[in-house]
Amino acid sequence: MKFDEFKELLDNNSLSLKDFSDLTSLSYSAVTKWKYLDEMPVWVRSWFEMYEKTKKIDDFKEKLFLFAEEIKKGS
Repeated sequence: MKFDEFKELLDNNSLSLKDFSDLTSLSYSAVTKWKYLDEMPVWVRSWFEMYEKTKKIDDFKEKLFLFAEEIKKGS
C-alpha cells in the first residue's frame, strides 16, 4: 500500500495521522515517516478492514440499543 492510499483510508474513516498513531500505539513520528518511504507495513490494510468492521458493529449495536429503549417506553 502506498501512502496516498493510506491517507485516503484515514480520510474515509475520519482519522488523522495522530489518531491512527494513538489507536495503534505507534509513535506519531514513526507514522509520519511512512510518507517518505511511500510504503506502508503489510498489516495496515488489515487493520483498516477490522477498524471499519468494528465501527459498523458498534454503530449497529447503538441503533439496536436505542430501538430496544423505544420498545421499552412503548410497553
